[in-house]
Amino acid sequence: MNSQRSAELLFNYGLALYKDSKFDLAIKTFEKVSHQLKGNPKLWFYLGLSVLNYNKECEFKANQFERFNEVQAQKADFTDLSQNCFQKTNGQGSLRRIQLAPEGDRLTKLHKLIAENEQSYLDQLKLTQSELTKNRHKQVNGNLSKA
Repeated sequence: MNSQRSAELLFNYGLALYKDSKFDLAIKTFEKVSHQLKGNPKLWFYLGLSVLNYNKECEFKANQFERFNEVQAQKADFTDLSQNCFQKTNGQGSLRRIQLAPEGDRLTKLHKLIAENEQSYLDQLKLTQSELTKNRHKQVNGNLSKA
């Protein structure tokens, strides 16, 4: 198979990845074939769309993570404490930069609250897991005694 034909097949594979919303893999595939198909405008068009959609996807995930952290902070009831631990924020969205306040009492308290919240959540998970395991053993033993 000649190199032109293999480049076209690789381009089509990248196009399939793009249509399947696997933008990161599509970008890598289009970049591999870009040296052989420099004059193909569709290659550059779909490479640009892949990069654009990949960036949107990353920004969406970053915003979800940010919202999740805000919800967790509200649940832990230390939002007023955390506001005093930050000196300033610059930018918006994925470009946001947070400058922490100097180490001190408030920041130490925030770290302790976060650690306690995580530990209590882990304890709840362990308790739920042990209860589910006990219930499952009861079901299995009940089924064995009936048989």
